[in-house]
Amino acid sequence: MMSQYGPLVRLSVPGAPVVVATSNADHVRQVMTATLHDPRRHFFLSLKKVRDETPGNYFQGRAGLLPENGAEWWRVRSRVQAPLLQPRSVSRYLPMVDQVAVTFMDRLEGCLSADRQVPDDFLGELYKWALECVGLVALDRSLGCLGPSLPSDHPSVSMIHHINEIFGAVNDTEHGMHSWQHHNKSKAYQRLEHSHNAFLKLAAKCIDESRASLATGKRPVHGTVPTGNSSCTVSGRAGHDGRTVMQTLLETDGLSTSDVATILLDMLIAGVDTTAHCAAFTLYLLARNPSKQRKLQMLIDQELGNQEDGGSLTTENLTRLPYITHILKESLRLFPITTGTNRLLTEDLELSGYRIPAGTLVFGCMTQMSRDERYFRDASQFIPERWERSRPHGPIHPYASLPFSHGKRMCIGKRIAEQEIYTLLVRVLQRYDVTFNSTEEMKVQTQVVLKPDIRLAFKFTHRK
Repeated sequence: MMSQYGPLVRLSVPGAPVVVATSNADHVRQVMTATLHDPRRHFFLSLKKVRDETPGNYFQGRAGLLPENGAEWWRVRSRVQAPLLQPRSVSRYLPMVDQVAVTFMDRLEGCLSADRQVPDDFLGELYKWALECVGLVALDRSLGCLGPSLPSDHPSVSMIHHINEIFGAVNDTEHGMHSWQHHNKSKAYQRLEHSHNAFLKLAAKCIDESRASLATGKRPVHGTVPTGNSSCTVSGRAGHDGRTVMQTLLETDGLSTSDVATILLDMLIAGVDTTAHCAAFTLYLLARNPSKQRKLQMLIDQELGNQEDGGSLTTENLTRLPYITHILKESLRLFPITTGTNRLLTEDLELSGYRIPAGTLVFGCMTQMSRDERYFRDASQFIPERWERSRPHGPIHPYASLPFSHGKRMCIGKRIAEQEIYTLLVRVLQRYDVTFNSTEEMKVQTQVVLKPDIRLAFKFTHRK
């Protein structure tokens, strides 16, 4: 539509507000500025309905940060920003996340074929890594995702399955006919309801166990993650001012036990597909651009030495590796995790001479803007150096690539996800040269969370 009509188009979607979509970064700036103090989204409404109707009144009429808006959203958001977004708070989990990355490397070594190919379900392995990482932060415990031969009915495997199903069902309910809003449960809504409630049953048990450990003074919970050749013990106090994230939230005025459980539940749901897919896209781009991969390996060697897994990563190590930050930004530009960001206007707004009335949902198409030559020179190329402070490849519009959204509604798990991916990249490239053993170009399945739509034909060869 934008190719035919220009960068601003109007969509009428049955059962939803009128949508105005834009691929103009200046429009996105205007929208973000106009909604700065009350950033409302119109999404995850089906998830809110499922939670409002969950048996046992588990959520007590409060659906959490993902679907809520207005005063209820800000009541929770304002109280969780410090433990989840402050760099000092997040960095205290780095030693544990690093141990998980090393354990994942050991597991991966046992999964590779004789010619060093990853298994067909390598994305599934990345899901396990991501869930293990987010479990440490949200619950301060190992979920056992990296055990040597996980049965298909292992709780962590079931949790990953239900997370995948939740995102798929949300995609179908939100983008399809909204008949489910009128007591006519569509098949997609029934899938969402089933997977959400099944996941809730598994996650609530973990949350209750971790909370009980804190109550008895046994904090944090210690977990051992077995691998084929070693074991990784996960321990140590972490979180905001020495407390775990869960402990900090439970001791925060204005948050009920139900609020805390919902926050932790959303961390588990939102921290698996997003992080795993981002890691897959980034490894793909490095495999397709060996000169960039070698540059990062050289910088890692200079910072950490040549020996494999020599000591734990520190925040100082990562601070001295700015190139890894540029790599992730460039990966998220080329393969953002969502198609864009949206805001519901609370007052009229003029965009390029058009009056957009209050109540309209304005959608900024990041997948369009982030590959647009107007905003990025050589936009189809993987050039991490473009993000250097001097901007050697030309200026970058600050609203042309917003993979974590912007302002008060910026993704609450941004720093946690970045730390996990940085750590994985360091440990992978410290040990392996990564190639992609296929001529097929990356294709993306468009849904709530963009997903690789080809087999991840990676080959991991020991560095010489």
